Amino acid sequence: MERKMRWALGPMTGPEARQVTEWQYPAPYEMYNWAEEDDPAELLDGSYLACREESGALGGFLCFGPNATIPTREDVYRQGYLDVGLGLRPDLCGRGLGRGLLQQGLDWARRELGAGCFRLAVAQFNLRAQKVYRDCGFRETAQVTHGVTGDRFLLMVWEPSERRE
Repeated sequence: MERKMRWALGPMTGPEARQVTEWQYPAPYEMYNWAEEDDPAELLDGSYLACREESGALGGFLCFGPNATIPTREDVYRQGYLDVGLGLRPDLCGRGLGRGLLQQGLDWARRELGAGCFRLAVAQFNLRAQKVYRDCGFRETAQVTHGVTGDRFLLMVWEPSERRE
């Protein structure tokens, strides 16, 4: 069941960045927990948007550009795509909010960044997220290995219909 929520998108603040680093996802999604060695300043470098609920509470984030990529063993990142990443606060996962958040984020990137084609990486085991991305029109283009952890990921792209094969 998809829930409709209109997110307020805006720059990530320091307190919101700290919240993201404290989010704890249950198994098998713990790979999405912020690692101690990761620099939280990344969340404040301008590539992340805070996604606020109607109440003003931080409910998720969007990320655009190089910070949305994963290191891969394969040479798969081609020009012409804006990389996108997103995350929901753990208690909001599985509630049908991902599709609306992603669609709103892509609309924002088209309008504000002039993006036309998008790419994302998703863990191979994360069937829930893969369904969201496929429902939004993304298609798988490659299977890759994370260059640090060895985990398997799918690369998926969204292109305007006139560019699709």
